[in-house]
Amino acid sequence: MALDEFALRSVPDTHYAWAERNTAPRVPSDERQRTRLNGFLTVDLHRGLTGVQFRSQGKTGDVVFVVVLTVLRYVQQGCHWITLILDNARTHRYALGVAARELLSEIAELAHWADLKATTVEFPHTPRTRPLSTRPSI
Repeated sequence: MALDEFALRSVPDTHYAWAERNTAPRVPSDERQRTRLNGFLTVDLHRGLTGVQFRSQGKTGDVVFVVVLTVLRYVQQGCHWITLILDNARTHRYALGVAARELLSEIAELAHWADLKATTVEFPHTPRTRPLSTRPSI
């Protein structure tokens, strides 16, 4: 399973704006008033299925929430070994895995859910990439 987040923002658009001749249209833009919606895309690499969840914020707690919901959904489907591939975003550091495992353990204890207790969840990270230092040859 691969997980990544994205953000949708309302951005002013000048596509159909009127302006005086030889001037660019001025679009009022107040950064504080722009709406933002964070999305979390999950891709089941084995089955080719995708899922998306939206949250108002994209902080570590929100990512943990999405990870836990994803794991619970797959445990209900009978999966007992789940690997979530994450990128190197700040919200995906070591704390995410620890917090997700703690919450899953707490849910398993409170619900007396034996399948969840027996489930293994891994969080490997993708390697950091470096930009090309030279121009590619044609």
